[in-house]
Amino acid sequence: MQHHNPRTHNALKLVNECLGRHQLSYLSFYLTLLVVGKLSAPIPRYLAIGLLLSLVFFVVGVRLSSGQDRKIAALHGQCAPGPHDCAVAFSRHLKLRIIGWNIFLSVLSFVGAAGIAFSDVAAQIAS
Repeated sequence: MQHHNPRTHNALKLVNECLGRHQLSYLSFYLTLLVVGKLSAPIPRYLAIGLLLSLVFFVVGVRLSSGQDRKIAALHGQCAPGPHDCAVAFSRHLKLRIIGWNIFLSVLSFVGAAGIAFSDVAAQIAS
């Protein structure tokens, strides 16, 4: 049985939560490369750093999304007409203030993983 609990600015909150939690997928990416790949000396250390950074980014991203209700309330005050409906629209600037750090961490993670996927590491694993 699902409990129906509507919340204001759901799309913005959902994007923020997804950006924070998707960092967990990079953990499995780096862990797979560490376990499956027979890599030469310095590369496993770099992958371990990527694994740790992904874990830190996940914790930070989830922490950022957990305090988003307070941040939204501070940015525009009490929602009107009630706690479940809000007629106040956010500008791009305000949206970025809420989800900006999670976007930044997501871009960093993606660039790092893509850099590894298209580097000599992938060629070593394939051979």
